[in-house]
Amino acid sequence: MAGTVPTKKTLNMVLLTISCTAILVSAGLAYETPPFILPGVPEIVECWLSLTSIEGCVAEIYKLLVGGKIGVVGPDCCNAVTEIKDKCWPKMFPFSPVFPPLLHNSCAKSA
Repeated sequence: MAGTVPTKKTLNMVLLTISCTAILVSAGLAYETPPFILPGVPEIVECWLSLTSIEGCVAEIYKLLVGGKIGVVGPDCCNAVTEIKDKCWPKMFPFSPVFPPLLHNSCAKSA
């Protein structure tokens, strides 16, 4: 069988299979992802609301927290950071008390 040329019928079947797969995959990806909601106490969820309302903001803050890269937080996200009340920071980052000032400084430098 080595060196045989595929027939037109075989090529059409392969093309049909690939097309159907592409249609099904793209339809599955078309659904809107549910909003990011943290489990737990409603107070904590309320604290996160200003950040979760901006698309990609939580990911930007995570990159800063994990990587320490200044400048990864965009202007919309920085505006949301300024809306967070002081009482929320210890609830949002209980294991990193030095992070909120770092986040504020990062946003101040980008302003």
